[in-house]
Formats: sequence, C-alpha cells, structure tokens
Amino acid sequence: MLFHIAAAAVLTNIAFMEIYSFYELADNIADNYYYLTRMYENLFKSPLHRVFVYGTLKRGEPNHSLIQDTSNGYAKFLGLGRTTTPYPLIIATHYNIPFLLKKPGFGHHIFGEVYDVDTQMLKKLDELEEHPTFYERSEENVLITPEAKAKASDNFEAISTLTKVWIYFLPRFRASLLESPMYSSYSNEGSHGLKYCEKYVRDPSYDHRRERGEYNKAGRPALTKLFCIKYDVALPPTPHHRRMNVSTLIMSFYAMRLAMRILCSFLQAIKRDSRGLSRYLP
Repeated sequence: MLFHIAAAAVLTNIAFMEIYSFYELADNIADNYYYLTRMYENLFKSPLHRVFVYGTLKRGEPNHSLIQDTSNGYAKFLGLGRTTTPYPLIIATHYNIPFLLKKPGFGHHIFGEVYDVDTQMLKKLDELEEHPTFYERSEENVLITPEAKAKASDNFEAISTLTKVWIYFLPRFRASLLESPMYSSYSNEGSHGLKYCEKYVRDPSYDHRRERGEYNKAGRPALTKLFCIKYDVALPPTPHHRRMNVSTLIMSFYAMRLAMRILCSFLQAIKRDSRGLSRYLP
C-alpha cells in the first residue's frame, strides 16, 4: 500500500513538472523571439542617424528623463560634441526655453551631446519638433570626443574628430532675439537664473508661441520651444514574464484531469494484478 502511494506521488509530481515545463518552454520561446525581433529591427533593419542635443535633454537637465523612454525607439550616447560654426543659443519666452537660432556666424561654438538614433526615434523627433513646418532639421558638422577625453584635456579640438549630425534649428525669428544673451553651453542651473518651466506647470491659456513675433507661411505662430528629444541608451527589454490567463488555466485543469485518470487506471490495474508491479516495470 505504501509503495502504491509513493508511486502515485512520484507520477503526480512528474505530471506537474511536465505541465510546468511545457508552459515555461513556450514562454521562453516567446520572450526570446520578441527580444531577437526587436534587436534585429533596431540594429539591422533601421539605419542609425546621428543627432546633436544642446538643450534641456542633456544629462542633468529637466528633460533628460525623456531619453530613457524606450517607446520612442533606440538611441545610444556617443560622446560630447561642439559645433564647428558659431550659432546663437539663447533662452527666451515666458517659459525660459533654450533654442538655437539658424544664424551661422553669430554667437558661440555650441557644446552638447551626440547620440545615434534609429529611424523610429528620428520620426518621433520630427513629429514633436514639427519638422519642417516650424523647426528645421539640418545636417551640420560637429566635433565629437569621448567624455573621458574631454575631462582630461582643455583642448577640445585636439582630442576630437569631425562627424555629421542632425541639429534642430529655429529658422524664422524676430531680429531682436539676436540681442539676447548668447551661451556656448546650456544649463538650467546656470548663473543666468532663468529656470526652465516644464510643460505640466505651464498656463494652458497662455500662448508663448506669439512671443517669437514671426509667423510661418501657413499664417500660424511658429513655435519657440526647443524640442524635447527622447532617447533610449539600451536595447529594448524583453516583456515581463506573462502570467497564466484563463484559457491557460483551463488547459492546465484538463491536462491534470487526464493525468490523474491515467494514474488512477494504472494503480487500479496494479491492484487487480496478483503479480504486482512485475508486469509494468522492467
């Protein structure tokens, strides 16, 4: 009798292990397929585009958390960058928004960060920047260097290499904006004291776009805010482990019923057999 109970317990455990292994295998296959598919799409199917960031998306700035949003695509931080041509980087509007005027030869060489982004990310940037309706994305030369080298040397040009990047410019603006203080590097904590006002605390009834004073060809006031870019510095993660849904539980229930019926039939056959287990076991 004890042997029969032990045999039943062993077979029951085996049944549970088989069912669990079946679902675990299916789950792992699905997870790996998802991960490999996303990795292929991000690194092989989609070409990478190089983008220069100079405003509130730099590390330590108000919108830097946006680059960690993986839903906008793939991005990788490459190093620190500096434009080869001077541009006016100013802080303007009621909300103290930094933006770059398309006026080469004025202002300073601009320091920022360089990222490689995929096509999905670039489209998202264009959508949020409203390129080319308001802002214009222009390909320009910048100097780039690893961050570690930049910290160890004061001569940026000597330790950097030339690369082409996309930069979002404000192409049409009021001439008086060129009289604003110009900066070579943006920091929300700078001595200028102009704290950036994030979207969620802005007055929805106030249209800061009209501060620019210029209108686009469609007759609408052009945007003055520098677009907030989102980046991801790692490959998209695999989804969380999926829990068993209702259909899976039902399948498990019927599979267990079948296993128990087979087990009961086996034990009943042993009980009826006068020779015990010799007929079923080697």
